[in-house]
Amino acid sequence: MPKRRILIILFPVAAAAIMGLVLVLTCEREPEYEGKKLSEWVELNSRAPGTRWEYKMSDGRTRWTGEADIPHVTELLNRQKGFAGPIRAAGVLASLGKAGLPSLFGALTNKQSDLGLKETILWHLEEQGTNARSAVPILQSLLTDTNAGLRTAASKALQVIDHGWEPNNRTV
Repeated sequence: MPKRRILIILFPVAAAAIMGLVLVLTCEREPEYEGKKLSEWVELNSRAPGTRWEYKMSDGRTRWTGEADIPHVTELLNRQKGFAGPIRAAGVLASLGKAGLPSLFGALTNKQSDLGLKETILWHLEEQGTNARSAVPILQSLLTDTNAGLRTAASKALQVIDHGWEPNNRTV
């Protein structure tokens, strides 16, 4: 009887350990550069004002963030803790052009996104000019936001992105 009791206890423990191992081995891993995870680089960069989103390689080359990093940078964009990390992630996504826009749109339409983050995203969209035309419907919806600063930033971005748009002449 004691052997059977030990087997009854050990079987679920062993099964849980095997399932945990399978889960760890099959999960998507965060990219690493120079031995550091992308999130570690973001933390380092968010502590150093004025740092650009680049990774200095040991041989002196610079590696810029690419489209393959979008899921991980988007995850950093959506983190609610800290302010610098999401702001810098928005800059990275904006620097990727059209490939980074869907993540930026998601943060703009998220009611829980920080106001400063939304205004930063609007500034980045404005900087892209006509390349950000796909943002026009979202920007038009922001014109009715309760925050006056956000409405102003959306209006300014629309004027730059969609030439000919005037505040009194818009169609929603």
